[in-house]
Amino acid sequence: DRVGGTTFLALGHHRGVASLWLLRAEDPSPQWQRTALVKASHHDWESVKQVSVSSDGRVLLACTEDNIVLFSLPSNGDEPQELHRLHGADSQVSAASVSVLPNGATNSHIVAAWLQLV
Repeated sequence: DRVGGTTFLALGHHRGVASLWLLRAEDPSPQWQRTALVKASHHDWESVKQVSVSSDGRVLLACTEDNIVLFSLPSNGDEPQELHRLHGADSQVSAASVSVLPNGATNSHIVAAWLQLV
């Protein structure tokens, strides 16, 4: 995704971790730099299956099969802050999205869909 001319990439990983990467294109040879690493799971065997980041790069939503964790990503290089965590129990996360309200509002819309297992 692109934010103000900056390209970034959010990835989900095994062991319940998600990362956010920023493309540093102003250098003579562009390179990716990791800007955030967050833990979204309670167990190391879980994988982050869904990752979404707001268009301003300040909010990251990381989802394992049954956990949704919302993080604030400070722009000053401080550690990410966990804002909220939900556990789906017998449900699985099937989709997730983050968007920023228009006109410079400071709030974000968070959308997640749960799939009930039978």
